[in-house]
Amino acid sequence: MTMTTATRGASLVSALLTLLAPAWQYSAQSDACVASLEPIQGVVQHQSAQDDPTVSESWHTVTEAMLVSEGDRIRTGGEGRAILTFFEGAQTEIRENTLAVVSTLNLPESEDSPFDISMDVLVGTTISSIEAELDAGDRFEVHTTAATAVVRGTRWWTVVTPGGESTFISERGTVRILPNVRRMGLAAAPAPPGPGETGPSERTFSRPELSPGVGMRVDRYGSVLETRQGFRFPAERPVTAALADRNCGNSVCNAGERVTCPVDCLSQLSLPTCGNATCEPDQNEDLLVCPSDCGPWPGDHCGDGTCDPDESGLTCPQDCAPDRYFAPVDPALCGNSVCDPAESALTCPQDCGG
Repeated sequence: MTMTTATRGASLVSALLTLLAPAWQYSAQSDACVASLEPIQGVVQHQSAQDDPTVSESWHTVTEAMLVSEGDRIRTGGEGRAILTFFEGAQTEIRENTLAVVSTLNLPESEDSPFDISMDVLVGTTISSIEAELDAGDRFEVHTTAATAVVRGTRWWTVVTPGGESTFISERGTVRILPNVRRMGLAAAPAPPGPGETGPSERTFSRPELSPGVGMRVDRYGSVLETRQGFRFPAERPVTAALADRNCGNSVCNAGERVTCPVDCLSQLSLPTCGNATCEPDQNEDLLVCPSDCGPWPGDHCGDGTCDPDESGLTCPQDCAPDRYFAPVDPALCGNSVCDPAESALTCPQDCGG
């Protein structure tokens, strides 16, 4: 990381602390490293890391730029869109129907110190970009239920379906993809198939690095479904919707909110297909009004009373305590004093804590 990037990053955070002080009430703690969240359109909501994710009243609609801290959660409705900026040259665009968590936020303290940033995308679409080439000690990762994207300086798309399937597409630069093999109950990725072999081993990661224009689609267990050139990027829709009012989310359906804030007007909405396990935006379903169809994959055995490694308080609250997050990808590495790929300050605080 260059001196200019680090210096500008420190200046940006300092300026935000001054300019965005009124919004600080929503951030986790005033002495933590922070990033900025800027709503662009539609319903964008924020929840502090200290809040119970199952309490709907703890989600606050964001109508102006604010600060976020490690562990904070962000979600968007069917028209929602926001920009999460870590420092100049490092940001993530959060698209509609997305639930994301800032899982590690260790920003540079000086021009010579490294940074460690990771995000968890539980469902939805994000576009992340790093404009500067990273130094050896820097880390920027995006985790999904299926895999982790590790980058050195690039722009790439991450798309996670409600069923847990993940797609990564490199738009610029190289993206390395690492499978979350713990979801298959394995200690390491299966060996490549031998001559003449068939079966699930053929679907393991055979091309871990994506060059520009190459995409990879991965099932929720970390097995590759396809890797190829020419993946179609999600449609770039112009900004057309207005931002929701700050009262959106108070369960009071005011005039006009059936369009601008449907989550407040559930009793007046017609959602005949909600509950069929398919998220159908053309039927007015989105993450906020129909979480059963548009929310993140809950895990294979959600509801059995046991908090399994692929469950958390965010995805399966009936089995997991609100502060329980996903287990480390490789539990044997958690505690080795190294923040290994796919670990975060939420899954392994002893290794990744600031």
